[in-house]
Amino acid sequence: MALGTSTVMVYNGLGTPVRVTIDGNSRLVDPGQHVTIDASPDAQHAVEARLLDGQLLESFRPSDGSNQSVYNVAGGTVMATGVVHYGGPGDEQNTVLGAPRWFDTDADVLFEEPPKSVSSKSKNWRKVLAAASGMEPESLSGLVKDDAQRKAMVLAHARWDNIKIPSTYTWLTMAHEDGAGDVLVQRLKESPENVQLRRAEQGVANESPEICAAARERAKERPDDGDRLYLALRCGQAAGSEEIAAARARFPDNVWLTYLYARTLLDHGAWNEALEPLRKVQGQAAVRKRRTGNAVGAFAAPAGRPGQEPYVDRGLARRCLGAGGT
Repeated sequence: MALGTSTVMVYNGLGTPVRVTIDGNSRLVDPGQHVTIDASPDAQHAVEARLLDGQLLESFRPSDGSNQSVYNVAGGTVMATGVVHYGGPGDEQNTVLGAPRWFDTDADVLFEEPPKSVSSKSKNWRKVLAAASGMEPESLSGLVKDDAQRKAMVLAHARWDNIKIPSTYTWLTMAHEDGAGDVLVQRLKESPENVQLRRAEQGVANESPEICAAARERAKERPDDGDRLYLALRCGQAAGSEEIAAARARFPDNVWLTYLYARTLLDHGAWNEALEPLRKVQGQAAVRKRRTGNAVGAFAAPAGRPGQEPYVDRGLARRCLGAGGT
């Protein structure tokens, strides 16, 4: 933002809603959404981001540049610029900016589709700023050449993304590979019964005998807990199909055991038999979606608030980033 002006463009590339406060002015920003927040005319600003429960995500005091200031929450996604030409061909001039947390831009269009046409009296091109939403974690992190930015982005997603989003499992694994295994430990302390977190725990441990023995002990401690039984059955040496079928019959409404049962049938080529449990998994997801406005578990996930669909401008991002957006 140029000195003396009073707005900051905020983009939330994380998989959780965030309340952003800049110089005392607050707005809620859903995943994949961008908003403008009024700021003081001072050269430096007080910036704070919190989760919906009030937990502090980050707080810092950045300074203005010479152009429009942009806050990429926690450096959560990759930014890029591209040039759209009107009335004839021109140089692409696409530039991947990496994942800066705070930066300034001279782009004409920020996180929106550029106009389809422009007045002949104005310049015949527009510079566009886009965010790389909708990409898989590995592809997204691969666009960040600065290792510190890449690690910060991975850590932010691993620490703060909604655990019901399937990609969070990947972010947690990537954070562990980067030497930040304490993030998973912390999240397990906060949500010790979360199945996705326990699956990640087993995954980063390569389903070691010790971690699988612990899963079996946890299942014995609560014999009426279908989630714990699922985690015990999936870890280490594969449980027998009869044991899995019995577990599913005992807990017919447990989505994880139903999924495990269906996968076992598919592994044995029993395609027709697998249809019923697969439909049940899909049906349970649809019921949860009707209740909350989102989907369920590892199969599709709530990124924003109930009833909110994340904005994913994939076409615009692909144009600025080139190949690789999905």
